Amino acid sequence: MNIEDQSISEPDVWDPFEGWTARQIELIDAFEQILARANRDLNLVSRASAHDIRSRHIIHSLAIALREIPAGCSVVDWGTGGGLPGIPLAIRFPDATFHLVDSVLKKTRAVESFCRELGLQNIVVHRLRAEEWTIPVDYAVSRATAPLLTLWRWTEPVLRDVATPGEGAWPSGLIALKGGDLREEIAALRRSFGNVSVEQIALEQMRGKCIVLVERRRSNVERRAQFRSDP
Repeated sequence: MNIEDQSISEPDVWDPFEGWTARQIELIDAFEQILARANRDLNLVSRASAHDIRSRHIIHSLAIALREIPAGCSVVDWGTGGGLPGIPLAIRFPDATFHLVDSVLKKTRAVESFCRELGLQNIVVHRLRAEEWTIPVDYAVSRATAPLLTLWRWTEPVLRDVATPGEGAWPSGLIALKGGDLREEIAALRRSFGNVSVEQIALEQMRGKCIVLVERRRSNVERRAQFRSDP
């Protein structure tokens, strides 16, 4: 395993709502209520965690906002389920376009309804399998959808590079929310794709979970330039 895959960064305590406008706060509060209401009938999130949608689902999704998604970029959310992490991220980054992909009709219909009710214009919902996706994107995101190897197999063929990510922005890649011991998942990924770099980022609010960034391998000079201003 490459030494890059073993490093885990641990930022200081992070405020997922820092810098938000009053309208964004209003939207995320409304989404929490809408999701809780719909979940009673549709089981979009685990019933065991449905009592705590804010911290167990919305805050986890917003961990991806630890770094910026630049305006004008395109993001695909693999297996969006109830709109997670795509809807919270679309609220946080209104100038990026989010493609929410799921193969289950009741889920895509629910997410389309959420977007209409919230008035979100930067989301497109797609009912199809991830393997069928062909539109180029700058980023892929995922929350507890599949192993890293599977996620990267979906992502790598459609991933284009953001030419200049800018200060504090993610480089083009897969940004996944994961929990548990990831050593075997990372090893399996590297056995099939030797040209990837993997970074794990732990956050106190994540309760044992972390963000995993997978990107095409870059030179050390390129990586230092991209991450020199990370939070």
